[in-house]
Amino acid sequence: MIRYFRVRPDFVFPKLRLAVFVDGCFWHGCPRHATKPRHNAAFWRRKLAANRTRDRRVNRTLRAAGWRVLRIWEHELAKRNERRLAARLRRCFGWRARGVHAASAREFPGARLVMITRRAGER
Repeated sequence: MIRYFRVRPDFVFPKLRLAVFVDGCFWHGCPRHATKPRHNAAFWRRKLAANRTRDRRVNRTLRAAGWRVLRIWEHELAKRNERRLAARLRRCFGWRARGVHAASAREFPGARLVMITRRAGER
């Protein structure tokens, strides 16, 4: 019997067979920022553990189907992490690392997501 379940990545790049998930620190148990609610603790412990289990199952299922999976923590979207995240995305998309040029937008292949790059020191 084949069991189906719905997978809802935050961004999908079909031509690259890449699924990108942006995981919330609380809901997915970030090792740096996850908090443990004091009220109804047993419920939350089970709920958050089930979320992490589902994430692993989704990763395995997508990879078995020939997809690449990229998971990004919510805190990685902060401005102070921009360069590290941009480098990670470049590696994932197979782009060569280049110097950051004047403010320019580049479309990701196969999607409507746009990445903005800035010159060093530009805000």
